Amino acid sequence: MYRIRYRALALLAGALLALSLAPRASAQAPDLKEVLRRHAEALGGLEKIRALKCLRGESAVHAGGLEGRSLNYSEFPRRLRQDLDLKIVKLTEVLDDTIAWQRDPNGQLKKLDVEERKQLVSESCFGSLAYLTAPDSLVHVSLSSDPSDSAQYVTLQVEPRSGVKIRLAISPANWLVAKMMMTVVTGEVSIYLDDYRPVGGVMTAFHTAQVISGDAAHAITTDILRADAVESLPDTLWRYPLDAARDWSLPAGRTSLAVPIEVHEHHVILKARVNGRGPFNFVLDTGAGATTLDKAFAIQLGLKSQGQLGVQGVGGSTDFGFVQVDSFDVGGAVMRGQRAVTVDLSAIREAIGSDFAGILGYDFISRFVVTVDYAGGTLGLSDPAAFAAPPGTRELSIQLMQNVPIVEAAFNDGPAGRFMLDTGNNGSLLLHGAFVRAHDLVNRAPKKIEGQMRGAGGLEANYVTRADSLSLGGFTVSRPIAELSTSEAGITGGAGDIAGNIGGRILEKFTLTLDYARRRICLSPNAHFADEMIYDRLGWVLERRNGSLTVSDVRPGSPAEQAGVAVEDLVMEIEGKDLSGLKPAEVREYSQRPENSVLHLKLKRKNRFVTMEVKLQDMI
Repeated sequence: MYRIRYRALALLAGALLALSLAPRASAQAPDLKEVLRRHAEALGGLEKIRALKCLRGESAVHAGGLEGRSLNYSEFPRRLRQDLDLKIVKLTEVLDDTIAWQRDPNGQLKKLDVEERKQLVSESCFGSLAYLTAPDSLVHVSLSSDPSDSAQYVTLQVEPRSGVKIRLAISPANWLVAKMMMTVVTGEVSIYLDDYRPVGGVMTAFHTAQVISGDAAHAITTDILRADAVESLPDTLWRYPLDAARDWSLPAGRTSLAVPIEVHEHHVILKARVNGRGPFNFVLDTGAGATTLDKAFAIQLGLKSQGQLGVQGVGGSTDFGFVQVDSFDVGGAVMRGQRAVTVDLSAIREAIGSDFAGILGYDFISRFVVTVDYAGGTLGLSDPAAFAAPPGTRELSIQLMQNVPIVEAAFNDGPAGRFMLDTGNNGSLLLHGAFVRAHDLVNRAPKKIEGQMRGAGGLEANYVTRADSLSLGGFTVSRPIAELSTSEAGITGGAGDIAGNIGGRILEKFTLTLDYARRRICLSPNAHFADEMIYDRLGWVLERRNGSLTVSDVRPGSPAEQAGVAVEDLVMEIEGKDLSGLKPAEVREYSQRPENSVLHLKLKRKNRFVTMEVKLQDMI
C-alpha cells in the first residue's frame, strides 16, 4: 500500500515575497493587521501587488537526480498552469477557477476531483497574494495558534474558499515568508523559499525547496530562470484539451474479457507480460497511484531506472525511479508506451510469501472497467464505453485522490469518514492515526494487542482490535478486524481528512467493480460475505528469509510468547510436518485452527532445536 505524488512541485513564483522592511522592536507579537501591513509593504506595497495581472516564467527543476524545466503561468486570482518536463516524466496541471485538470506522465487526461482541486486553489491563493488582496468572504486569514509552529516565525493561517488550509511562516527579521506549509494525504508539505528578486515590482522567491513529511533527502528544488509580469495570457492555456490518444486495446472485436486471478493472503494476483516477456505475477492494487516494477525485476528486463525520488508509504518513505515500458499485456488487454515506477519490493514479497514482479495500479485500472470476482477467481476487463453495471449491484460514488479511490463509510455505527479503497492492503480495516486520536479509539477498544504492519516505507507499529461493524454502500460488515495506527506522519499518520483504509479482507467479501471513468464502484456480496474474520490465534509473524521461515515478531501476551517462541527463531516443523516447502500464508492456516487447539512446534534457535506446545487462543 503506497502512493506516489507526482505533483506539488513549486509553482511559478512559489510566492511573491518581501525582502526589505526590518521589524519594530516589541515585547509582544504584532496583531494580524500589523503583520499584514508589514508583509505587504515588504513585498513592495499593495498598489504594486494589485497591479499584477499575470505572470509567466520558466524554472529549472531538480528532483531526485532528474533535471528538467517547468513552464509556469498564472492569471490572478484563480488561474494557473504548470508544464513540467523531466525528460522521462512530463506532467501538466491546470486550474481554471473551479475547474482543474491534469495530463499525467502517460499522457492521459484527468479532471481533478474536489480534494486535489482544493490544493491547487490554495496554491493559487498563495502565489497570487490573494490572501492580501481578496475580501474576507473569499479568503480568511488569521494568526496561527498551532503550537507546532516555530516561535521564530509569525505564522499566518490562510483558508481560501474552496481551498485547503495553508500556513505561511513569516520571519520577523525581514517579513518574508520563509516557509509555506500544507497538509495533504501523504503528509505535511513544506516549501522553503529564498533568493528574492523583483518581478513586476513585487519581490519573488527565485529558489524553492519542497519537502514532504520531513523527508529532506528527497527534496524537490526549483530555480526560476526567467519571470515576467504581463497584462494577459492566451485563453488556450486553460482549456481542457481533446482526449488523449488511446494507449490501450482489447482483442479485436471484443469489448470485454475475463482473466484468471489467484487470491493469495487477500491480495489479488494476476499474470502479465512485460515487453512481450513472461507472464509474470503482478498484484492488483487500487492503493497504488502508479504502476510499479520491482527494481531487481526491471534490471532483469534490461530496463534502466532514472531518478531517485521519494514515495510515502506505510512505515515511512522509500526511493523510487522511472522506467519506460513498451507494453503490459494482461490476457490480451494491452497498455502501450507506459512510464512505470521502480521500487524495491523485496521486503513486501517476503512478508506475504508470494513472488511477484510488480504492481498494477491506477494506470492499468483507469483504462478499463475492472471487476474483481474474488469468489469466482476471475478479473473482468471491459471497455468503459460499452460497460453497463450488472443488475442487483449497488453503486457507490468515489473520488480519486492522487489516483486512489476514496469512499464514504461508517465505523461502528458511529464516526463516518472518508476511506481509501485498497486492494493492495491484505488486512481488513486500517484506521489512520489522526482518526484514531480524534476518537480516542486506542483507549476505547475493549480488547486489543500490539501489532505492526509492513508497507513500502518499512514497519509501522499499531494496535489490533475487533470493531463492531463497518457500513459501506448500504452493506454492514460485522466484527471486522481493525488496526489502529499510532503513526503521526506519512500516509497513515499525516492524512487528517482520511479516516482509514479498507483492505482485502473486507473487499473479498464482495464482487467489486472499479469504474474510474464514472467515478463509481459497484458492490455485490458473495457467498463469503457473512464469514467470520479469524485473527491469528498464535500471535507470531513469519517471513521467509533465505529459504527459512523466520519469526519476525511475537505479539506481547500472545500464546506464542507464553509458550516461549522468540524473534529470529526458525520454524522447522508444526505437528511433525516439515515446513520447508510451505509459504508463510500456508503456515498461518495452522494458527487459525479452532480456539484451544494445541500445536506442537519444532524450532531452531541459533544452533539448537527447541520443541514446545502452544494452545491457541483468541486474542481480540
